[in-house]
Amino acid sequence: MALENAAEGGVRETWGALAAAWQALHAEHLEARAVFRRIAEEEAEHAELSRAVDQWLQSRLSAAERREVELTKRRALHALQRELAVEEPHSTVTQFAGVPNRLRSLDLLARLSEELFPMGWTERA
Repeated sequence: MALENAAEGGVRETWGALAAAWQALHAEHLEARAVFRRIAEEEAEHAELSRAVDQWLQSRLSAAERREVELTKRRALHALQRELAVEEPHSTVTQFAGVPNRLRSLDLLARLSEELFPMGWTERA
């Protein structure tokens, strides 16, 4: 449970909230912006719940298990970074939806990673 929560909740849900918030600001269509704003809020709630679960679990895990959770978060960040490094072809849909391009996505992920791992996260997972 702790490992799944770390990867999917702690990293993926948090990224989902950030990406949707970006789209809420940059989508060309006003209705799309409103939809992404709601998605961002929901994803942020999911991420918040994951952080609460993580905090609750930390006191119940051994030191070795806590290290494994930390490593799982780092692996999830590296996997997401690899996914975002592939440039999607620009299209009317991505422009309409305000999807960040590869460089912007990687920049947003780097900023998110700094928040999740203030001491650095780039060690190889």
